[in-house]
Amino acid sequence: MYWIINTVPASLPAFSGSFIGQTLLKKHIPYGKNTYILLSAVLATGISYQVTTQRTKSCQAAWMAAEDKHTYFKHGSETEESSV
Repeated sequence: MYWIINTVPASLPAFSGSFIGQTLLKKHIPYGKNTYILLSAVLATGISYQVTTQRTKSCQAAWMAAEDKHTYFKHGSETEESSV
């Protein structure tokens, strides 16, 4: 469900902007209306993927920072060194 919240606000403007832009430039573009839809969908998919990937990485970084410098792993390595 979370991916819908990320992708729809990114893909909707990308698709509509691309489709409207191609429609306005239809005199200069040699392909038909079906291709407008296909190209707009491919562009919207690419932009949605990029936005979702970027937000996922930032969320992951926030969780890692909130874990107080990876305390689980840090405590494990300290106890191994102190017991040796």
